Amino acid sequence: MPTSRQSEGSLSRIERAYSGLGETRRRVAEYVLQHPTESVGLSIVELARLSGVSESTVLRFARELGYGGYREFALALASSRRDDPDRTLQVDVTETDEPTTILQKVFAAEARALTGAWKTIEAEELHRAVEALAGARRVHCFAVGGSGLLATEAVYRFVRLGIDCYAIYDPIQIAIHAGRMAVEDVAIGFSQTGRTRDTVEGLKAARAAGATTICITSQPHSPIIGASDIKLVLLELHTAYRTAYLDSKIAELTLIDALSASLARRMAPRSAAEVDRLNASIERMFLTGSESRARHESTG
Repeated sequence: MPTSRQSEGSLSRIERAYSGLGETRRRVAEYVLQHPTESVGLSIVELARLSGVSESTVLRFARELGYGGYREFALALASSRRDDPDRTLQVDVTETDEPTTILQKVFAAEARALTGAWKTIEAEELHRAVEALAGARRVHCFAVGGSGLLATEAVYRFVRLGIDCYAIYDPIQIAIHAGRMAVEDVAIGFSQTGRTRDTVEGLKAARAAGATTICITSQPHSPIIGASDIKLVLLELHTAYRTAYLDSKIAELTLIDALSASLARRMAPRSAAEVDRLNASIERMFLTGSESRARHESTG
């Protein structure tokens, strides 16, 4: 009878091992995960060329997943494709795609990202993140560029739970606020690449000031990892178009939702009373706005 390791699909093995792979072996993993159907039947030479690595790297990749060699991996991959037809969805956008086709592909890519992205997050790191956030005096979210959306969403979620939370996007402000943090504070850095200099330097400064630092990234061997006490690493897939990547934030946004749900459970009933006060304040704001508009319309 096969062991659970032996019976596990090759794509599932890649997803589970992803965060621990070296940088060059991650290139092989990313190619196979992004092109599972096209990867079936490739020789080791072809997969190495398409992944941009050496043949020996592909061989080490296969062995790190627990296979005896590349041939065993290739056979397991072909079997996984037969057993899991839902994974055959093509997610790359091409020149000939109509908008409806692109719509289908993008939604399929997002669904796939959510299915596998969480599997690279270590349970202990997630638990530590929830505990740190629940006990924080203040939480500062550092983000630059497109990651600003994530910081904004985190603040919206956490503040409603009664957590004193701020989003900071300007590099100079990141440096100022990071240097003023203390032991009771938490800094979260958002960077998919893990190489956003201002975010990484902000986490380093916050840590030097005594704060607990958390990163949310998709690059386990990037500089932001070294600046973080707690690492939440997501498996990030991309939708390719020409030479660019349309980076999805859906996995990170869902992780923020999961953190919020865990915090709500961890902080109850303290957060429940805070939420009630906030909801009452929001309701008063809407009522005041409605009454103001009604008066304006009646006198107009």
